[in-house]
Amino acid sequence: MILIVGFFGLALAGALSRAFFMQVLKGGEFRMQAEANYLRKVPIPPIRGRIMDRNGLLLAGWEPRFMAVALLGEGGLAGDELEKLRLTIGAESLSVKKSYLGYSILAKDIPYEKALGVLERSEDFGWLLMLPCFSRTYPYRGPLSSVIGYVDADGVGKAGIERSFNEYLAGTPGVKYLMVDARGRVVNEDIYPEVEPAQGKDITLTVDERFQAAADTLFGPYRSGAAVVMNIKTGEILVLYTKPYVDSWTMVYGTSEEKSAALSAPGSPLLNRAVSGLYPPGSTFKPVVALCGLSSGAITPASVFCCAGGMQMGNRFFKCTGFHGCLDLIHAIEHSCNTYFYSVGIRMGLPTFLSEIDRMGFLKRSYDLGIGGEKPALVPSLDYYRKNFGKQLGGVTLNLSIGQGELLLTPLHMALVAALVARGEMPLPHLLMRVGDERYVPPETLRIPLSDKDREAVKKGMLLVVESGTARSCRLPGFKFGGKTGTAQNPHGQDHSLFIFFAPYDDPEIAGAVVVEQGGFGAKAAAPIARELIRRYFGLPPAPLFVVKKPSEDRKEEIE
Repeated sequence: MILIVGFFGLALAGALSRAFFMQVLKGGEFRMQAEANYLRKVPIPPIRGRIMDRNGLLLAGWEPRFMAVALLGEGGLAGDELEKLRLTIGAESLSVKKSYLGYSILAKDIPYEKALGVLERSEDFGWLLMLPCFSRTYPYRGPLSSVIGYVDADGVGKAGIERSFNEYLAGTPGVKYLMVDARGRVVNEDIYPEVEPAQGKDITLTVDERFQAAADTLFGPYRSGAAVVMNIKTGEILVLYTKPYVDSWTMVYGTSEEKSAALSAPGSPLLNRAVSGLYPPGSTFKPVVALCGLSSGAITPASVFCCAGGMQMGNRFFKCTGFHGCLDLIHAIEHSCNTYFYSVGIRMGLPTFLSEIDRMGFLKRSYDLGIGGEKPALVPSLDYYRKNFGKQLGGVTLNLSIGQGELLLTPLHMALVAALVARGEMPLPHLLMRVGDERYVPPETLRIPLSDKDREAVKKGMLLVVESGTARSCRLPGFKFGGKTGTAQNPHGQDHSLFIFFAPYDDPEIAGAVVVEQGGFGAKAAAPIARELIRRYFGLPPAPLFVVKKPSEDRKEEIE
């Protein structure tokens, strides 16, 4: 009997100790588990930062919307509940995705009037949470899309500025704490204080939307090309245009068919030609040849070479654009005399020529503008030429001297040629003006290793190109600017039309480049576009192009 009583006593003591362990020592843990089963931590989307042009014009903003969040209980949601919600918000379909977080996002971008229909019937949707969210908008859709980029369905940047600066634009989500019952119905909305979302930072770009739109209008007759305009004094890019392009709005809100059609359109619309398009620079490279010749000591501004229509190299005759007679450097640039620049290249020799290009420093590098795809200019090395052409490098040198052959530049690099001829230096080109209240400061300044006296000779030659040379039809009454025409060979069709420029001549403020694919002569398509951009930037009155008398056969330099 005593043994039995002792046994039950031990059993009772064990039960009591177990109860004490479970209720007191482990009670807190069980309460936490129970709370976790019924606590829902739902993220509150932040407001994405805006993107604006230099004048404060909104390029990418947001509109208030709502998102429908299902609070999941133990039994899930009945089909009739989902159908009732679908009809109320006008959705095509709704489905619940299983989630260990205890909630499922059913729909986003619900307009206010649709969300109001749900909120007014809250008793029918006790398992539903309608949270404010913010839909990305692009008020000025179109020609700046290649710069701005776009976001995906979750509001994450996928291209352009939206992608590169997503960390700054995105902001930080908040958190809403809710207690639900076994069916997912809210029983307590104040269990913990709500964590407010942090808004993303606004970004201001250097581009001018109106100026960019003007470039788009001027490219209207042409299928493809690019334009770059920069402020030489600040390095700010005012226009970064490419055609064709994919519209930001289409990539965010277009149907699958619309997106597919945009991406598969002719002309590689995803290629930003302004920074990724590589073109033979043609005669727009002649200012670089002049700079290299002067820097190396191969020539001076007074050096004279005579042109009789071209130059013989081995058993090949390399033609000029005309019969120019004897010219100094300034007038060789004015008339774009191939023979003169052949002579400069030969006098330098290919090793010195390539070494001087390297020493200039600004061509064989890419410039990170924050939009992706930026490429350096393609200038082959001496080893490349020796490997592929052996010791016979005369013809290679002549081609390089007029911007042909294996040489390829982006329109951004072409614009830099004009900028550095104009002023000798320029802060690093950039698109970013401000992130939030913090202004962007370029980390370095580009400079060419040449005396101002020698550089001014090249600058003067570019003035004469417009005043009396190959682009004389594009001069502006009472306003002086410098430029250089170019016609780049295109094996796939008509030649490309190129023009680089700076303005005004006396105190250059802007520089740029225009490339019109298959546009023909530089003075025919690209130069008139550049002229009009200059006119609009400085607020000059409209003026028709000058009529240029067709040159005689023996002076057919023409309108290269």
